[in-house]
Amino acid sequence: MLTKPRARLPGWGAALTRGALVGASVLAALLVSTGAPAWAGSSPSTPAAPGLSPVRPGPNGYFEYTLSSGASKSGAIVVHDLTTSPASYLVYAVGATTSPVGGVAYGQPQANPQGTASWVKLSTGSVRLSAKGAVAVQFTVTVPADTAPGDYVAALAAQTPKPKAVAAASSNKTGVSLVTTTRVIVAVVVEVPGPAAPAAHFGPPSIGLQQHVRQVITIPIYDTGAVLMKPYLAGSLRRCSGGRAVLSLAQQLDTFVPRTSIDYPWYLRNQVLSAGCYRVAVSLDLGAGGTRLASYTGTLQVGVAATKVRRPPVQRPLVPQQGLPSWLLPAAAGAALLLLIAVLLLLRGRSQRRRLLERLEAKASQP
Repeated sequence: MLTKPRARLPGWGAALTRGALVGASVLAALLVSTGAPAWAGSSPSTPAAPGLSPVRPGPNGYFEYTLSSGASKSGAIVVHDLTTSPASYLVYAVGATTSPVGGVAYGQPQANPQGTASWVKLSTGSVRLSAKGAVAVQFTVTVPADTAPGDYVAALAAQTPKPKAVAAASSNKTGVSLVTTTRVIVAVVVEVPGPAAPAAHFGPPSIGLQQHVRQVITIPIYDTGAVLMKPYLAGSLRRCSGGRAVLSLAQQLDTFVPRTSIDYPWYLRNQVLSAGCYRVAVSLDLGAGGTRLASYTGTLQVGVAATKVRRPPVQRPLVPQQGLPSWLLPAAAGAALLLLIAVLLLLRGRSQRRRLLERLEAKASQP
């Protein structure tokens, strides 16, 4: 059992710092209308993101609290206007999950937050700032009663309000409107003390096509543990009839948020599996060669539909490739022609001299 998971599972803190602490994201919605006239001279614009600073964060730069079930903790963030004009921003809490390839991802704002996001209450949901201004926003984290021990992750976000749709130019009378917002986030990690350990299991892998350009094997991974971790994924694929592996996988994954699941995509590059039966084996460890968390062995049926890969055409290089100078080939061809003429002339001269000698010898032999 891991009563101090952060000490036993290094590395995930840095991942939270990179992906969550000062992570700026662009949220875009695409609205398409047909039969509309094209707009000329308009282009999408993205509002400037606010600044967001944690007040008295933990050693990793974000909020880290150790709170027992039912306990509370208060803190503050400072929202900054980084522009030279007044601005308004939304402020809210969101929950965390695991992205499909590992790493922490955060949800969208909700009227009634669920999960760990519901633990966080802010003093306001929006702020209005003067140019280059700043304001502190208070928040309180309350752990619900009877919460099981382990790690829980949420985030505080500051976001530009949703602007009006910006029309993009179109040449085929199809209107495209882009709605973009930007936000910055700071993580809130709560450790509820008590026995807690990492755990995981696999679901049966399947195979499909990604836009008919390449095959992808989908590996369901369920994090059933209670602590943040960065697992190591390994796998192999061989024909059911036997023989050596036709595919192998070895990948250090990024942070997994406890009690979440992903469908990990194993992309097949420069290789297409033919239809038939394959045997797949995958494992999940705490680092390469570390404690085994989960393993799976089973069959994978590749149908004919999963083999219909349309390879993109080979593109010609857009710039001349480095190689021999352009004048060298014609010069070499001319030199070869001159050499051939010289050889022919030499052979012709030898033939003429031989005939001349034969005539002189014939005259000398006459009485």
